[in-house]
Amino acid sequence: MRLIHRFILRLVPLGALAAVIGILVSSSGPIPSERFQNINLYAGPGENYSAGTFDSLLSAQKKAGIGQVREVLDWSQIETTEGTYNWSTPIPYPAVFASEKAQDLKVIALLTGGPTYMSDTFNSTQFLLRWADFVQAAVDQFGSNVDVWEIGSQINTSTGMSAFLVPAQASTKTTPDPKLYTQMLKVADKIIKDADPNDEVWMGSLVSSSASNCGMNPLTFLLEINGNKGWNSFDSLVYNPKRGAVAPEAADTETSSACASSLPVNNTTLAGEVQSVQDLARQLGGKPLQIEGLTWSSKQLSTLASDRAITSDQALADYLTRATVQLAGNNSLTNFSWQVDQKSTPAAFTALSNLNSILDGAKFMSEPQGQSGSVFEYRFSKGSQWIIIAWHAQDGDNPVPIQLSGLQVSSLTAYPVDAAGFTSSNGTDIPVDGDGNATVMVNERPVIFLGKTNNLASALQQDGSAQTDQWKYQMKVTAHRWTNQLKADMLHVVENLFESAKDKAINWGEEKLNNILG
Repeated sequence: MRLIHRFILRLVPLGALAAVIGILVSSSGPIPSERFQNINLYAGPGENYSAGTFDSLLSAQKKAGIGQVREVLDWSQIETTEGTYNWSTPIPYPAVFASEKAQDLKVIALLTGGPTYMSDTFNSTQFLLRWADFVQAAVDQFGSNVDVWEIGSQINTSTGMSAFLVPAQASTKTTPDPKLYTQMLKVADKIIKDADPNDEVWMGSLVSSSASNCGMNPLTFLLEINGNKGWNSFDSLVYNPKRGAVAPEAADTETSSACASSLPVNNTTLAGEVQSVQDLARQLGGKPLQIEGLTWSSKQLSTLASDRAITSDQALADYLTRATVQLAGNNSLTNFSWQVDQKSTPAAFTALSNLNSILDGAKFMSEPQGQSGSVFEYRFSKGSQWIIIAWHAQDGDNPVPIQLSGLQVSSLTAYPVDAAGFTSSNGTDIPVDGDGNATVMVNERPVIFLGKTNNLASALQQDGSAQTDQWKYQMKVTAHRWTNQLKADMLHVVENLFESAKDKAINWGEEKLNNILG
């Protein structure tokens, strides 16, 4: 008994130290910003590398204010033979990532696909071992250029796990498997954070319960991830709203039968749907959420804009703007990616560029109109610049008069969201009376109103405050990165102490046993 007692006493101090370190190194995620970040594209330019348009697309995206790129690393194409990795299939990833990083872009690598060389009989242990090898190889190859690792895509759909489990037939329907997915998250997070504690791990996107391909309610999937102890194995939640031919302000009453649940994610507006996800995430311990792949299909736009005298491309620009502005205002979200193409949907791409030019770094201020009725008005500020975005959510192209009040500007200039640029030739001057009121006409096309604070002293104070906020945020980010590195170093120290203590305990035990038996 004395042998066991002394053995425990030797380990208790180390165990207490490990508990403290365990609390310190729990995933805390990236530092959230109160200010709007750039709107990005769902797909990076890398897929166009073979077509010879990569450089021009990358340049155009950078010019549009895009701050991050998302490229797909398809395991099934990279490792066709066990242990042999071809990082130039289907595109030369080293050149692509290096070029994007050289443009000072945040690089996201979406890990998907599976080991096509494995037998048809699925074995989860063998799969996870091969998954660990693939993640380690990818991190070793691209760790210096990749900032974010996204694990899968649309993972609660009927094909969300298919790319991993049946890579040769990725369109095959499979049942969502949050338990296996959690194990994949844990493996990936450990490998990635060991290599660079400041790299982020994103959970693969979740789709709406109303999506036709939804295989498990998104809130149920999150609860399963938490139940399998995977909540601390990722830094950010990703949500991909797929609501069909429904405007963002309208309630979506449809729910896929496979995703039926008592959890409140249906029969609500887009903002209400996203709020349900945010509320659950907060209850489970808190995670930042971002919107990925926001779009409407051509068929959906035809239904939504059937009585409109605009193109489907302009309708897409309108709905994307309305959705983004509402989620920024109502849900305090600052990170978005749109699924648009700068060639086939130029109006939507122009809207993205325009919004980036005015909203990047802006702060949401108020929602004077929109809590009831069909008129929506959202206000943002970037120092002394006023940014007002307003629209009427019904009746198509028919304009209605609305009043903007409480304005501290002498005049406003109005622009369509897809204007060729925010210059005087593309805008309309809007007078503001002495009481700070302006009457304007709006329809379903969002209108952007820009103005400057008319009081010089107030303007200088607002500009100074905005700059100070930006400095504070950058200081927080820098401190967070230092803290992450310190936590990683401390964890390595503890791991080494455990190994040393284990060896000493074994040697000590063997010595005592020899004395007893000898």
